[in-house]
Amino acid sequence: MHRRPESPSGTAALAVLCILLASALAGCRREAALPPPPQTAIAVAPAVGLSGAVSPTDAVPQGMEFADLKSRVDWRARMLASGTLSEPAKSSVSRGQALFAKVFTPQNGLGPFFNNTSCLACHNLPDPLGHGSPEVTTHFWAGEYPGNDANEATNPRLMPRFTAEGHAPFAMPPQFVKSGDRLPPQLMGLGWIEAVPGEQIRAQPHLDKPEPGVHTEPKGWVPDKVEAARGTMRFGLKPAVGTVDEFIIGALHAELGVTTPNRAFNKDDDTTADPEMTFSEVVDLANFVALSTPPARPLPAEHAAGLETFKTIGCAACHWSAFTVEGKPTPQFYSDLLVHDMGKALADVHQMESTPPSYSRSTPLWSMHLNPGPYLHDGRAPTVEAAILAHAGEGTKARDAFAALDAPAKKVLVDAVRAL
Repeated sequence: MHRRPESPSGTAALAVLCILLASALAGCRREAALPPPPQTAIAVAPAVGLSGAVSPTDAVPQGMEFADLKSRVDWRARMLASGTLSEPAKSSVSRGQALFAKVFTPQNGLGPFFNNTSCLACHNLPDPLGHGSPEVTTHFWAGEYPGNDANEATNPRLMPRFTAEGHAPFAMPPQFVKSGDRLPPQLMGLGWIEAVPGEQIRAQPHLDKPEPGVHTEPKGWVPDKVEAARGTMRFGLKPAVGTVDEFIIGALHAELGVTTPNRAFNKDDDTTADPEMTFSEVVDLANFVALSTPPARPLPAEHAAGLETFKTIGCAACHWSAFTVEGKPTPQFYSDLLVHDMGKALADVHQMESTPPSYSRSTPLWSMHLNPGPYLHDGRAPTVEAAILAHAGEGTKARDAFAALDAPAKKVLVDAVRAL
């Protein structure tokens, strides 16, 4: 969760931005009492779809949990491509799975501001790494990019649902205005997205830089970051971070109020000694998420015609991928992992990495068969059809082509999308 309004560093600003898209559960109300412990009827099922065979080249060296981030991403990429989990990896994933279900209390680091008491409490439908609650979390923004990253007014904030007993409710700084609501993201199989080499994302033929004006042809753009593990940002609506580890560090702080050794989020105002989670625990949690079973599945044969229409009318211009990791094709993400101009109606704030307001990453659709809705980043679309018709900007032609289909053809396409 967020500290009381202090001036975070530029690194803090970047890490906070990952929260804008990792948020789960709703609302901007402020409460003084702790929520009841979450229901635990949903079991934490095994989440890793790899064999247990040990590959000598992928065994974790002693102390790997403290190795540099790029080395960890490389190691996870090799593991995913090989289809095997080494014994140290299995142990790490098991520990991370327990941390994912761990219920935090004020005594072990929860708060002082938070949205729930465990990862599993939000990311629990339909399985421990699936979609979270269809409720949303409210976000605020002040200032304009690029601004001064050390200035409070340039950074985003998440309004917490709950305040721990004995603490004054979180007070949003007066210069902040509501920027929108967020649905929680899908977490399964994120290691595959993390592992895609940035040069493959940048090599796509329709890549272009954002330009002023009205855009109706799919182009696409990616926020580069040379020092990132894979050279580009790929997680989040805007997208703000490039690795599962960074994503999780920010989410722990924003959603649970749990501090980590990361210098941006290593302090808060509660009485538990900081950091409240060790670095090795963060890595275990990241390994659990990154090495979890991807949600992708072969599309049932009855939806072949709908998928063909999906391609024909132009949806696949953005919602399609052809990446490889260590020479192995990735699962189909149904996303090019690029940022596209979606028009003013779907615009958000101007955020880090110079992502203009109307530009958002094409959401991977590989878990649609698990997603009951609502859809789009803020849950404004109650149905898949409504989500398609809300597209504008670079999605205009595909949207119009969909609108021109007759009712049976629309149903065939929508049914196929829901089955992805």
